[in-house]
Amino acid sequence: MSEPAQNGEASDIVELPLAADTPEEPSTRGSAIEKKATARANIGSIIDFDFVDHFSLKQPSATIRFRDKNVRVYELANDQLQLEHKVIHSTEEDNDSHSCTNPEANDNQKKTKLEITMKRLRGGSFGLRLLRTLYTLAAILMFGFLFVFAAQIVVYQILEIPRHGGDASGQDLDVYVMISSLFSIPVVVYSMSSLLVFGMAYVGDTWNGHVLFAHFVAGDGSRGVRRVSVEWFCFVMYIAIPVLVSVVAFFASIENAVNVGLIAWYICMNLAFFLFCTMVTYHEIKLCLDLTKIVWG
Repeated sequence: MSEPAQNGEASDIVELPLAADTPEEPSTRGSAIEKKATARANIGSIIDFDFVDHFSLKQPSATIRFRDKNVRVYELANDQLQLEHKVIHSTEEDNDSHSCTNPEANDNQKKTKLEITMKRLRGGSFGLRLLRTLYTLAAILMFGFLFVFAAQIVVYQILEIPRHGGDASGQDLDVYVMISSLFSIPVVVYSMSSLLVFGMAYVGDTWNGHVLFAHFVAGDGSRGVRRVSVEWFCFVMYIAIPVLVSVVAFFASIENAVNVGLIAWYICMNLAFFLFCTMVTYHEIKLCLDLTKIVWG
Protein backbone atom coordinates (compact mmCIF):
# COMPACT_ATOMS: atom_id res chain seq x y z
CA MET A 1 0.00 0.00 0.00
CA SER A 2 1.20 3.50 -0.77
CA GLU A 3 1.12 6.16 1.91
CA PRO A 4 -0.02 9.77 1.11
CA ALA A 5 2.69 12.38 1.08
CA GLN A 6 2.74 15.10 3.59
CA ASN A 7 2.31 17.72 0.85
CA GLY A 8 -0.85 15.96 -0.36
CA GLU A 9 0.84 14.33 -3.37
CA ALA A 10 0.92 10.60 -4.02
CA SER A 11 4.18 8.81 -3.15
CA ASP A 12 6.00 6.47 -5.48
CA ILE A 13 7.20 4.16 -2.63
CA VAL A 14 5.58 0.69 -2.60
CA GLU A 15 5.67 -1.49 0.54
CA LEU A 16 7.00 -5.01 -0.12
CA PRO A 17 5.75 -8.03 1.82
CA LEU A 18 7.93 -9.34 4.64
CA ALA A 19 10.07 -12.48 4.28
CA ALA A 20 7.88 -14.37 6.74
CA ASP A 21 4.87 -13.81 4.51
CA THR A 22 6.65 -15.23 1.45
CA PRO A 23 5.16 -18.57 0.45
CA GLU A 24 7.41 -21.67 0.37
CA GLU A 25 9.12 -21.93 -2.97
CA PRO A 26 8.83 -25.17 -4.95
CA SER A 27 12.63 -25.45 -5.06
CA THR A 28 12.80 -26.10 -1.30
CA ARG A 29 10.21 -28.82 -1.53
CA GLY A 30 11.99 -30.34 -4.51
CA SER A 31 15.33 -30.38 -2.71
CA ALA A 32 13.79 -32.32 0.20
CA ILE A 33 12.32 -34.92 -2.11
CA GLU A 34 15.61 -35.15 -3.97
CA LYS A 35 17.41 -35.68 -0.68
CA LYS A 36 15.09 -38.61 0.10
CA ALA A 37 15.67 -40.15 -3.29
CA THR A 38 19.41 -39.84 -2.86
CA ALA A 39 19.27 -41.45 0.58
CA ARG A 40 17.27 -44.37 -0.79
CA ALA A 41 19.65 -44.76 -3.68
CA ASN A 42 22.58 -44.99 -1.28
CA ILE A 43 21.17 -48.01 0.51
CA GLY A 44 23.63 -50.22 -1.29
CA SER A 45 26.54 -48.21 0.05
CA ILE A 46 25.14 -48.43 3.57
CA ILE A 47 25.03 -52.22 3.66
CA ASP A 48 28.15 -52.70 1.56
CA PHE A 49 30.45 -52.68 4.58
CA ASP A 50 33.78 -54.47 4.74
CA PHE A 51 33.14 -58.22 4.92
CA VAL A 52 36.13 -60.57 4.78
CA ASP A 53 36.02 -64.35 4.42
CA HIS A 54 38.58 -65.96 6.71
CA PHE A 55 41.22 -68.15 5.11
CA SER A 56 40.16 -71.09 7.28
CA LEU A 57 36.96 -71.47 5.25
CA LYS A 58 36.94 -74.23 2.66
CA GLN A 59 35.54 -71.89 0.04
CA PRO A 60 34.61 -68.20 -0.04
CA SER A 61 31.04 -67.01 0.19
CA ALA A 62 28.81 -66.17 -2.75
CA THR A 63 27.04 -62.80 -2.54
CA ILE A 64 23.51 -62.08 -3.76
CA ARG A 65 22.56 -58.40 -3.82
CA PHE A 66 19.06 -57.00 -3.53
CA ARG A 67 17.78 -53.44 -3.30
CA ASP A 68 17.86 -53.19 0.47
CA LYS A 69 19.80 -56.27 1.56
CA ASN A 70 22.76 -58.49 0.76
CA VAL A 71 22.85 -62.25 1.27
CA ARG A 72 26.10 -64.17 1.61
CA VAL A 73 25.79 -67.89 0.99
CA TYR A 74 28.16 -70.51 2.43
CA GLU A 75 27.90 -73.97 0.92
CA LEU A 76 28.46 -76.79 3.40
CA ALA A 77 28.51 -80.51 2.83
CA ASN A 78 24.79 -81.11 3.33
CA ASP A 79 23.61 -77.68 4.44
CA GLN A 80 23.73 -74.07 3.40
CA LEU A 81 24.41 -71.07 5.63
CA GLN A 82 22.96 -67.70 4.64
CA LEU A 83 24.17 -64.48 6.25
CA GLU A 84 21.65 -61.75 5.47
CA HIS A 85 22.36 -58.12 6.34
CA LYS A 86 19.50 -55.77 5.68
CA VAL A 87 18.90 -52.04 6.14
CA ILE A 88 15.67 -51.23 7.99
CA HIS A 89 14.17 -47.73 7.91
CA SER A 90 11.64 -46.63 10.52
CA THR A 91 10.02 -44.28 7.99
CA GLU A 92 6.32 -44.94 8.24
CA GLU A 93 4.90 -41.55 7.31
CA ASP A 94 1.46 -40.52 8.46
CA ASN A 95 0.53 -39.06 5.09
CA ASP A 96 2.10 -37.44 2.07
CA SER A 97 1.03 -33.93 3.09
CA HIS A 98 3.02 -34.12 6.33
CA SER A 99 6.18 -35.19 4.49
CA CYS A 100 5.76 -32.35 1.99
CA THR A 101 4.92 -29.56 4.43
CA ASN A 102 7.59 -30.40 6.98
CA PRO A 103 10.32 -32.57 5.36
CA GLU A 104 13.00 -31.58 7.86
CA ALA A 105 10.97 -32.83 10.82
CA ASN A 106 10.28 -36.07 9.00
CA ASP A 107 13.98 -36.56 8.23
CA ASN A 108 14.81 -36.06 11.89
CA GLN A 109 12.37 -38.84 12.81
CA LYS A 110 13.99 -41.35 10.44
CA LYS A 111 16.16 -44.03 11.96
CA THR A 112 18.27 -46.47 9.95
CA LYS A 113 19.57 -49.68 11.46
CA LEU A 114 21.33 -52.76 10.13
CA GLU A 115 19.78 -56.16 10.83
CA ILE A 116 21.95 -59.27 10.43
CA THR A 117 20.24 -62.67 10.22
CA MET A 118 21.94 -66.07 10.02
CA LYS A 119 19.95 -68.89 8.42
CA ARG A 120 20.68 -72.59 7.98
CA LEU A 121 18.96 -74.44 5.17
CA ARG A 122 18.92 -78.20 4.94
CA GLY A 123 19.62 -79.57 1.48
CA GLY A 124 19.10 -82.86 -0.26
CA SER A 125 16.42 -85.48 0.18
CA PHE A 126 15.90 -88.83 1.88
CA GLY A 127 17.13 -90.70 -1.18
CA LEU A 128 20.30 -88.64 -1.35
CA ARG A 129 21.04 -89.21 2.35
CA LEU A 130 20.39 -92.92 1.95
CA LEU A 131 22.76 -93.11 -1.01
CA ARG A 132 25.47 -91.23 0.88
CA THR A 133 24.95 -93.51 3.87
CA LEU A 134 25.56 -96.57 1.68
CA TYR A 135 28.67 -94.92 0.23
CA THR A 136 29.94 -94.08 3.70
CA LEU A 137 29.39 -97.59 5.05
CA ALA A 138 31.33 -99.01 2.11
CA ALA A 139 34.14 -96.47 2.70
CA ILE A 140 34.24 -97.33 6.42
CA LEU A 141 34.51 -101.05 5.58
CA MET A 142 37.36 -100.27 3.20
CA PHE A 143 39.02 -98.18 5.93
CA GLY A 144 38.78 -101.20 8.26
CA PHE A 145 40.73 -103.32 5.78
CA LEU A 146 43.22 -100.48 5.43
CA PHE A 147 43.66 -100.23 9.20
CA VAL A 148 44.31 -103.96 9.50
CA PHE A 149 46.85 -103.79 6.68
CA ALA A 150 48.71 -100.85 8.28
CA ALA A 151 48.73 -102.51 11.70
CA GLN A 152 50.13 -105.73 10.26
CA ILE A 153 52.91 -103.88 8.45
CA VAL A 154 53.96 -102.10 11.65
CA VAL A 155 53.81 -105.27 13.76
CA TYR A 156 55.77 -107.31 11.22
CA GLN A 157 58.43 -104.60 11.08
CA ILE A 158 58.79 -104.67 14.86
CA LEU A 159 58.98 -108.47 14.90
CA GLU A 160 61.89 -108.37 12.47
CA ILE A 161 64.16 -107.28 15.35
CA PRO A 162 63.78 -110.36 17.58
CA ARG A 163 63.55 -112.66 14.55
CA HIS A 164 67.07 -111.71 13.47
CA GLY A 165 68.34 -111.59 17.03
CA GLY A 166 69.18 -115.29 17.09
CA ASP A 167 66.31 -116.25 19.40
CA ALA A 168 64.15 -117.75 16.67
CA SER A 169 64.80 -121.32 15.59
CA GLY A 170 66.89 -121.59 12.47
CA GLN A 171 67.86 -117.91 12.42
CA ASP A 172 71.34 -116.58 13.00
CA LEU A 173 72.21 -113.30 14.61
CA ASP A 174 72.18 -110.51 12.03
CA VAL A 175 73.09 -107.18 13.61
CA TYR A 176 72.79 -105.17 10.43
CA VAL A 177 69.22 -106.32 9.80
CA MET A 178 68.30 -105.62 13.43
CA ILE A 179 69.71 -102.08 13.28
CA SER A 180 68.09 -101.34 9.93
CA SER A 181 64.76 -102.72 11.16
CA LEU A 182 64.99 -100.58 14.29
CA PHE A 183 65.69 -97.37 12.42
CA SER A 184 63.04 -98.10 9.79
CA ILE A 185 60.24 -98.35 12.38
CA PRO A 186 59.64 -94.54 12.53
CA VAL A 187 59.48 -94.38 8.75
CA VAL A 188 57.01 -97.27 8.57
CA VAL A 189 54.86 -95.85 11.37
CA TYR A 190 54.78 -92.42 9.72
CA SER A 191 53.91 -93.85 6.31
CA MET A 192 51.14 -96.08 7.65
CA SER A 193 49.71 -93.25 9.76
CA SER A 194 49.70 -91.01 6.68
CA LEU A 195 47.86 -93.75 4.81
CA LEU A 196 45.26 -93.91 7.60
CA VAL A 197 44.89 -90.12 7.47
CA PHE A 198 44.13 -90.43 3.77
CA GLY A 199 41.59 -93.12 4.61
CA MET A 200 39.83 -90.96 7.20
CA ALA A 201 39.75 -88.05 4.77
CA TYR A 202 38.30 -90.38 2.15
CA VAL A 203 35.53 -91.52 4.49
CA GLY A 204 34.69 -87.93 5.46
CA ASP A 205 34.66 -86.80 1.85
CA THR A 206 32.36 -89.68 0.96
CA TRP A 207 29.86 -88.66 3.63
CA ASN A 208 30.06 -85.02 2.55
CA GLY A 209 29.12 -85.87 -1.01
CA HIS A 210 32.59 -86.18 -2.59
CA VAL A 211 33.19 -82.43 -2.30
CA LEU A 212 36.97 -82.67 -2.26
CA PHE A 213 37.05 -85.33 -4.95
CA ALA A 214 34.78 -83.28 -7.22
CA HIS A 215 36.86 -80.15 -6.61
CA PHE A 216 40.04 -81.95 -7.63
CA VAL A 217 38.48 -83.48 -10.73
CA ALA A 218 36.13 -80.74 -11.91
CA GLY A 219 38.12 -77.69 -10.75
CA ASP A 220 36.01 -74.53 -10.72
CA GLY A 221 33.36 -76.13 -12.92
CA SER A 222 34.41 -74.41 -16.15
CA ARG A 223 36.83 -77.15 -17.17
CA GLY A 224 37.18 -80.87 -16.67
CA VAL A 225 34.28 -83.13 -15.89
CA ARG A 226 31.36 -81.71 -14.01
CA ARG A 227 30.02 -82.58 -10.60
CA VAL A 228 27.33 -84.82 -12.07
CA SER A 229 29.97 -86.92 -13.78
CA VAL A 230 31.75 -87.37 -10.45
CA GLU A 231 28.51 -88.56 -8.84
CA TRP A 232 28.00 -91.05 -11.65
CA PHE A 233 31.58 -92.25 -11.34
CA CYS A 234 31.14 -92.88 -7.61
CA PHE A 235 27.84 -94.68 -8.21
CA VAL A 236 29.47 -96.97 -10.78
CA MET A 237 32.47 -97.73 -8.55
CA TYR A 238 30.52 -98.20 -5.31
CA ILE A 239 27.38 -100.00 -6.46
CA ALA A 240 26.99 -100.62 -10.19
CA ILE A 241 30.11 -102.68 -10.97
CA PRO A 242 29.96 -104.94 -7.85
CA VAL A 243 26.25 -105.65 -8.35
CA LEU A 244 26.70 -106.26 -12.08
CA VAL A 245 29.62 -108.65 -11.47
CA SER A 246 27.59 -110.53 -8.86
CA VAL A 247 24.63 -110.88 -11.25
CA VAL A 248 26.83 -112.05 -14.11
CA ALA A 249 28.57 -114.58 -11.84
CA PHE A 250 25.21 -115.81 -10.60
CA PHE A 251 23.78 -116.34 -14.09
CA ALA A 252 27.06 -117.94 -15.21
CA SER A 253 26.61 -120.55 -12.45
CA ILE A 254 29.91 -119.63 -10.82
CA GLU A 255 30.37 -120.93 -7.32
CA ASN A 256 30.37 -118.28 -4.61
CA ALA A 257 28.98 -115.58 -6.89
CA VAL A 258 28.56 -113.30 -3.88
CA ASN A 259 32.26 -113.63 -3.06
CA VAL A 260 33.11 -112.72 -6.64
CA GLY A 261 30.98 -109.59 -6.30
CA LEU A 262 32.69 -108.71 -3.02
CA ILE A 263 36.11 -109.11 -4.61
CA ALA A 264 35.01 -106.82 -7.45
CA TRP A 265 33.72 -104.31 -4.91
CA TYR A 266 37.03 -104.42 -3.00
CA ILE A 267 39.00 -103.82 -6.19
CA CYS A 268 36.75 -100.88 -7.19
CA MET A 269 37.04 -99.32 -3.73
CA ASN A 270 40.82 -99.63 -3.81
CA LEU A 271 40.93 -98.02 -7.26
CA ALA A 272 38.74 -95.12 -6.11
CA PHE A 273 40.84 -94.68 -2.96
CA PHE A 274 44.07 -94.80 -4.97
CA LEU A 275 42.72 -92.15 -7.32
CA PHE A 276 41.74 -89.98 -4.35
CA CYS A 277 45.19 -90.30 -2.74
CA THR A 278 46.90 -89.55 -6.03
CA MET A 279 44.90 -86.34 -6.50
CA VAL A 280 45.52 -85.16 -2.95
CA THR A 281 49.25 -85.87 -3.18
CA TYR A 282 49.52 -84.13 -6.55
CA HIS A 283 47.79 -80.98 -5.32
CA GLU A 284 49.85 -80.91 -2.11
CA ILE A 285 53.11 -81.12 -4.08
CA LYS A 286 51.86 -78.55 -6.58
CA LEU A 287 50.91 -76.10 -3.82
CA CYS A 288 54.28 -76.57 -2.11
CA LEU A 289 56.09 -75.83 -5.36
CA ASP A 290 53.90 -72.77 -5.98
CA LEU A 291 54.57 -71.51 -2.46
CA THR A 292 58.31 -72.04 -2.91
CA LYS A 293 58.15 -70.15 -6.18
CA ILE A 294 56.33 -67.24 -4.54
CA VAL A 295 58.68 -67.05 -1.57
CA TRP A 296 61.97 -67.54 -3.36
CA GLY A 297 60.89 -66.15 -6.72
